[in-house]
Amino acid sequence: GSRYNLKPKEDPYENETGKVVFRIGIDADGNIESVQVVESNVSPQVVKWYRDEVYKTSFSRTSASTPSDKGASGTITFIIRSR
Repeated sequence: GSRYNLKPKEDPYENETGKVVFRIGIDADGNIESVQVVESNVSPQVVKWYRDEVYKTSFSRTSASTPSDKGASGTITFIIRSR
């Protein structure tokens, strides 16, 4: 499968602990087509913040063997720790 390089900023919310799992769909150009929440145990504002961060990210292929005319999908998991 494809690997995604994603290093988001720290979320601005204090005292949230948990995780968010997103399923993402990416088109052939590496643009994000969809971001769906698969699993979450943190507040909706935190989910929205990470979802927005995912949308701001552009993806590049790490596998040269993937056909260039196809998109990709996968999941991204964020582990959130309170500071």
